Amino acid sequence: MKIKLNITILFVLLTAGAAFGQQNINGSWKINLSKSDFGGAPSSIMPSQIDLRQKADSLWVIFHGTQTASSSYLLDGKAVEKSAEGATLKTTMGWSADRHGFQKEQSMISTQGTIIRTIKETWVISLDGKTLNIQQAVSLPSAPAENYETNLIYEKQ
Repeated sequence: MKIKLNITILFVLLTAGAAFGQQNINGSWKINLSKSDFGGAPSSIMPSQIDLRQKADSLWVIFHGTQTASSSYLLDGKAVEKSAEGATLKTTMGWSADRHGFQKEQSMISTQGTIIRTIKETWVISLDGKTLNIQQAVSLPSAPAENYETNLIYEKQ
């Protein structure tokens, strides 16, 4: 009986680790300004804090900055489209291969079908679960001189 119980507990722990990654990323994360690189982008457009709520198949994010906004992402890598700012926002987000972070790609497409902006992000959670590094590359096809890359460091509160 004890062996069956131990095997059951081990199975639950292993499947939970595979489903939810190694770290608990739920909670509030505050930007560390001294460790972050804004890559020429104004720091005021970057969220000073983000709140994360992760489930096995989705991630809900609240961005706090000059304005507060929230988004929900599916973590299966499939594209999700929604209307935003008079355009279509097409987003994919999925787990990284090692399940210690996410890959996110987003395109803003005009009603005429022109790409206004693309954003590629890599989210990496430190092994100790205390730091979230978001690397972001923003491309503006109509104004390539305004493209930028950031490396934002958030610390769990």
